[in-house]
Amino acid sequence: MKNCFVAVIFFLLCTSSAFGSSTDGNEVLRKCQTAIRVVDEGRLSAGDSSDASWCMGWIEGVLDMNNLTGTIADVTDSKKSALYFCASDGIKVGQAVRVVVKYLQDHPQQLDLPGTSLAVMALKIAFPCK
Repeated sequence: MKNCFVAVIFFLLCTSSAFGSSTDGNEVLRKCQTAIRVVDEGRLSAGDSSDASWCMGWIEGVLDMNNLTGTIADVTDSKKSALYFCASDGIKVGQAVRVVVKYLQDHPQQLDLPGTSLAVMALKIAFPCK
């Protein structure tokens, strides 16, 4: 059973790395700034819909990956990954979007890095495990 969980985690990390590498910080920042603007202004133009939806879904995927990582560590009695951040029960998608956008705005020199890595780093800094 433990080997099955390890295989699932390995697969998820490999596939998330592959997808994350094609989405860099520039794309995440652009699309997630659109999502924040749509939420704050309460109106949506035709072009904004796709970017805002992508951002919210993508960030939700990062949060789900974190929850899965924690659950598997708990079930297998293993140590949580260094990538794990401690906000799985309390963070809302909109809050996570704002955290990630703030981090990307504050670190423009990192925008060419994979978006998944940057999002996890931003959330790990904002929600460290004690």
